[in-house]
Amino acid sequence: MPDPGLMKDRVNILMVDDQPAKLLSYEVMLGELDENLIKATSAKEALELLLKNDVAVVLMDVSMPEVDGFELANMIRQHPRFQKTAIIFISFPSCIAKPGSSKP
Repeated sequence: MPDPGLMKDRVNILMVDDQPAKLLSYEVMLGELDENLIKATSAKEALELLLKNDVAVVLMDVSMPEVDGFELANMIRQHPRFQKTAIIFISFPSCIAKPGSSKP
């Protein structure tokens, strides 16, 4: 049994992206942190999850349909509970995000 003094509290990291493949890649990259990874595929789902969970960090895509990452961050910041929550934006150049693109 692990020593209770050495056990750490796991934090919640909310990952927001409309593309499931990108969410999976975030999950793989962050998996080594051994934290609680929560996934949302839309701004609406992200806001619902934020209201139900204490979140230490929000990792979000900038380019999403309907509500982009900047708009979502603004909505999050309007709630007093989340004014100091860390938000990290992720953006991929369009030539990388679209397989088969001929752009360099």
